Amino acid sequence: MKANCRVSAMIYPQVELAKLNLNQATLSQLKQSKCLPVKVAQQLLEYRNLHQGFSSWEQVRQIKGVGGKRFDKLQETFFIE
Repeated sequence: MKANCRVSAMIYPQVELAKLNLNQATLSQLKQSKCLPVKVAQQLLEYRNLHQGFSSWEQVRQIKGVGGKRFDKLQETFFIE
């Protein structure tokens, strides 16, 4: 059964959460971000560790499974520094 990713937004529509640094996010934070699948979250961490972090969003786009709406959701939730 798939979890409804919009539940928290429906309960607390006025709450705007601060963005997290993608270069410091934990696996747990990645998994919780707008329903990012575990496999993609792990791939983000592997890429980040291999390349000493992300310096641009284009690097994030290179990861299999990150594109389109998922890419947009990542940009809404995280920043790169």
